[in-house]
Amino acid sequence: MSASRVGPTFDDEVKRVLADMALPAELLEIELTESVAFGNPALFASFDALRAIGVRFAADDFGTGYSCLQHLKCCPITTLKIDQSFVAVLPDDARDQTIVRAVIQLAHGLGMDVIFEDDCTS
Repeated sequence: MSASRVGPTFDDEVKRVLADMALPAELLEIELTESVAFGNPALFASFDALRAIGVRFAADDFGTGYSCLQHLKCCPITTLKIDQSFVAVLPDDARDQTIVRAVIQLAHGLGMDVIFEDDCTS
């Protein structure tokens, strides 16, 4: 989800849609770009309100933008999606292997899931 779709009433809008559709919050995972997930701490309260009812959040393309370790500690992300630019070169690049291993260990230590993105078009 891009920054243009997320504002101060975001949590109320999501709760309304969940109620209208009779969808349990636990079944919803909202994918956020790194700029939305980490770039605006003012939105964390809105995200926290949704996390409190069971909504999950994934940080898309992790490692390509606002990947500040401090933000990982205080933002409500439940899943890190490691960008395909790291995944594509894993077999051949020892440095990327080290980075990805460290990110996985860090994410798991913070109770997060990890997903590897892949470009399925090639």
